[in-house]
Amino acid sequence: MTYAAFDGSKEAPKQARSSAPALYVETPLEAAARRVLAAGAYGTLGLVRTPAQWRSVAVWAVLGGTVFGGSTVWGKAKAAGAAQRRTKALAALAKEK
Repeated sequence: MTYAAFDGSKEAPKQARSSAPALYVETPLEAAARRVLAAGAYGTLGLVRTPAQWRSVAVWAVLGGTVFGGSTVWGKAKAAGAAQRRTKALAALAKEK
């Protein structure tokens, strides 16, 4: 901090410094996030540590789930269509006899 004289004198400004170190205060939400990230880093054997890495993993998981889910739905729809065609073919065959 710098202090200047009030009376307009040409005195050199006086300086003062604090010897107290800067103290970081962590909020409860930041503390919880830090604990979750530490547990996640432990659980992934250190492969995923930062929030950006977790975001990337989440994006890839969603994409993989979408592809897997889409493939499953497509396969079931294809099987249902085949079963419906088979049923109609058997019904048509029964009518011919």
